[in-house]
Amino acid sequence: MAHALVPSLLDALAAARPQPKRRASAGIVLRNAATAPAPTVRLVPEDVAHAFTTTLRFRTSGPGRLVEARDSAGLAAGTIQVAGTGKLLYTSAKGRTIAGTKTVSDNRWHKLVLTHYYARGLTRLYVDSTAEGTAAERLRPTRLDLGGSAAPARVQLRDFLFYRAGMNEGEVLAMAADSLLKSSLELYAPLDGSRAVAADSLTNLAQSLNTLSRLATPLAARESAQAAAIGLYPNPSTGLVQLQAPRSLDGTVVQLFDLLGRAVLTAPVRQGRLDVGALPAGVYSLQFELDGETVRKRLVRAAD
Repeated sequence: MAHALVPSLLDALAAARPQPKRRASAGIVLRNAATAPAPTVRLVPEDVAHAFTTTLRFRTSGPGRLVEARDSAGLAAGTIQVAGTGKLLYTSAKGRTIAGTKTVSDNRWHKLVLTHYYARGLTRLYVDSTAEGTAAERLRPTRLDLGGSAAPARVQLRDFLFYRAGMNEGEVLAMAADSLLKSSLELYAPLDGSRAVAADSLTNLAQSLNTLSRLATPLAARESAQAAAIGLYPNPSTGLVQLQAPRSLDGTVVQLFDLLGRAVLTAPVRQGRLDVGALPAGVYSLQFELDGETVRKRLVRAAD
């Protein structure tokens, strides 16, 4: 029960922080390209969180990661992404998955709700008012990131909230109808990019002293030992590419981006291979998630 209390609530009340009110928001637009990765908007909960709920409104027409959630000591990460099917795919830090059924890559506003009951060991994913499924697990989120280099080529985000409590179906439906529930609310960020002051887009209106941070995503970083152990062969290739790795990558969802940062292929690895034969000749960035790390490789599609 103690984990449901917002850690800085009393300090926020002492500072005369008012109760939050719903604010209309135009949202922020993140653009992601190989030459100019999208920035990361980061939330670090103020203290240990057991049961929790996070919500986000988004609009996009392409695949990519919407949320990354680090768990426990930050050694593993889960993701919520728009898959190549146009539907949401939740993959937790514990390896559990929930595959969505509702198409969300239609460039319309949708609301995702991820709610977790720690005591019951259960996670539920909702899109708008649709229950997409459950996963049996126990999580302790230590960091939530929006955007970054794995984000869709263009995505619009608004109304980012984080609660220190799980939500029942009635509460989720109320949030889908734009009700602002205030109990255990640690973060309410409208992400209003139309405000006169740029920092307003990261303002937290909840009764807490927590803040969002905006981090630039580096264009390149030194490869980890895990990433360096993964190779592509043949490269250049005119068709099938073998992903050589210390362990099987079968089932791993891989994305290819062109030089403009557009996602041109999303497909799972099968028998250690990926077929790029349908793509035009050119240079691409291949990327996928492995043990909480985004692995990136340069791939050349040679002319036939």
